[in-house]
Amino acid sequence: MERKMHNPTSSTVLTILLLGVLSQNLVVPVTCTPTSSPTPFTGTSYYWSSNPGRIKEVLGWVGTIGSAFGVGSSNNKIPSNVSLVHALSNTTSDGLGALCREGTASFLNSLVNNKFPYTTPQVRDTFVGSLVSDIAAAAQANLFFNGVL
Repeated sequence: MERKMHNPTSSTVLTILLLGVLSQNLVVPVTCTPTSSPTPFTGTSYYWSSNPGRIKEVLGWVGTIGSAFGVGSSNNKIPSNVSLVHALSNTTSDGLGALCREGTASFLNSLVNNKFPYTTPQVRDTFVGSLVSDIAAAAQANLFFNGVL
């Protein structure tokens, strides 16, 4: 699994390893453009679901969709009691499933990385706002995945 971030003004590319996944016997190369300071960590949905202890370190508890995004079971789109780990590791291919995965990863990334494209309130607001339809959820999941506002 390789993620690339491109900077069209730079031709130098640095390959780094996400050390956090080495404990899982995985090596995930990430290609990025070097900057004047190290890039803060950003994890994929796979990273976060494979490392639930990191979620607890960040939040102080494992958490649920309801507590993270302020959604209640009354919206009937996503049960509020789904754990963040379950949301990250769900394999459903519809828009809501993708939104759960990518929205939860973006939520966590916004908490640990102040250079992440979304702030935590933006992640929450766009997550909740995209629950209106499966198409809106899929579109927002794609934006989260690609780190696009």
